[in-house]
Amino acid sequence: MGDQYCAETKRHMKSNKKQHQRYTSRVSSIPVSYNKNGSYRKGSSVATEREFQLLGEFVQKKVQDVTRSILAGEADVSPYEMGDRNACTYCNYRGVCGFDRKVPGYEFRRMKQFADDEIWKIMEGEAD
Repeated sequence: MGDQYCAETKRHMKSNKKQHQRYTSRVSSIPVSYNKNGSYRKGSSVATEREFQLLGEFVQKKVQDVTRSILAGEADVSPYEMGDRNACTYCNYRGVCGFDRKVPGYEFRRMKQFADDEIWKIMEGEAD
């Protein structure tokens, strides 16, 4: 199903590039823009077919890892913090999870920010 969907989506995007360009130029939530010659502008959030495949494999592995941890009874409260953002901002359970920085031992996991090329190298290393 997934491979078929990706192939159909790619065919649609290739055959409807002009329509896709008009659509994405009007939707600010899609971080893609085009040069006059139709190529992607620098800074557009796009991935090659290999990168997209790598991303899917990486996410699948992470989901499996988390599933195994939960089934093994590991459910620590361990939210991340990256810069001025943290997981609690978006969490539906922050009122019941018990995480409180005022309690000794409760700390955010500090996450490092990476450049795009660093992230792809990390994912490639974990896929091997």
